[in-house]
Amino acid sequence: MRNPETSQRNTQSSPNEWVDLHGDALYRFALIRVRDHAVAEEIVQETFLAALRAQGTFAGQATERTWMTGILRNKIADHFRKQSRDRTTNDASEQDELTRVFFDKHGHWKNKVASWPRSTTESMSAGDFWRILDQCMAKLPDGVRNAFVLREMEGVKTEQICKILAITTTNLGARLYRARMSLRQCLERNWFLREVQKDEG
Repeated sequence: MRNPETSQRNTQSSPNEWVDLHGDALYRFALIRVRDHAVAEEIVQETFLAALRAQGTFAGQATERTWMTGILRNKIADHFRKQSRDRTTNDASEQDELTRVFFDKHGHWKNKVASWPRSTTESMSAGDFWRILDQCMAKLPDGVRNAFVLREMEGVKTEQICKILAITTTNLGARLYRARMSLRQCLERNWFLREVQKDEG
């Protein structure tokens, strides 16, 4: 059986083969970011349509999978942008609340996240950690999770994230802090303490 990442390296396959070659990988990539099966499927379909229209732009400088993943990243950002526009909550009120909770009157963080021991961070390669992290991320509010995904998973710059989510840099900072604190607390309850108990046992 051929490996699509090696046999298709720097070449473009027939669009009829795209779903078989790349569908599962692109779907998993989208699902972990948008947290909705139907939305992930829709975004992947949009990615294939965009790739079909842009076949002539594929220069073969990267694998076909990498090229399609780049298109998928843009589609995910578009989804987050639309999600922000469609929100019915009062963003100004949310921003004031987030600012009050996480910043002092001088605009400095009230609390900072401490580092875990090196032995703990080294054990993150365990499959259970990533499964629990995925479950913890699912509990975050959409706006907070989207900010975290764009910054920590996609590496998007602050200015661009603020444009995508239609928020200020202060609000972005508060959302990222909330995401990190929430994920830390969730991981401590569901993974970190369990690992410590294993070591002690």
